[in-house]
Amino acid sequence: INGFDFVDGNNGLAIGLASIICVNFLFHLENQNDLILLLSSFLLVSVTLFLFNFFTGRILIGDGGSYFCGFFVGTMSIYLANENIIISTKIACIIFYPFMEIFLTFWRRVLINKVNPLKPDFLHLHSLLYTFILIKYEEKNKVFSFNKINSLTSFIILASLIILTLLSNLIMPHIGYLNTFFMLCFLYCIVYIVLIRLVKINK
Repeated sequence: INGFDFVDGNNGLAIGLASIICVNFLFHLENQNDLILLLSSFLLVSVTLFLFNFFTGRILIGDGGSYFCGFFVGTMSIYLANENIIISTKIACIIFYPFMEIFLTFWRRVLINKVNPLKPDFLHLHSLLYTFILIKYEEKNKVFSFNKINSLTSFIILASLIILTLLSNLIMPHIGYLNTFFMLCFLYCIVYIVLIRLVKINK
């Protein structure tokens, strides 16, 4: 739930992430009509809200919406694992992004920034990407709108997550679910470190 609250900073990012996760869950359901109906209903609403939020930035899900997305994904993850529908380590691969957001943010604030881990900051992955894109627009003297950059940031992250999902599904049978999870987390850390350095260099 906190992980979804952390990523709720750009147009459509949190609800787009929830949609991607639900699509992943749906691919693993066979003869589970009640679950398919539940996930499909959530997906229909979330995709509709995503389109309005992504393109206009006018319909926001707010804290309540991001908490609900996190609660829904979390409870579905627990249920699917307990019912042995999807193995728990595979679920970890599916939800690695919100997990890494809260895990890395907490320890970064405590060990590196030495601040209260409960206080907000603008050093999340999506915040850094947004700042980097904004700097590049300003360097080229381009006319930009914050809404456009906001949506572009979400698009880059969500498109990357879709590609990572497809790739991880291909390599999971060969290297195992747990190894795939650690690989995704390591990749997240690399991207995060690169973004921090790029933002510092270009400021």
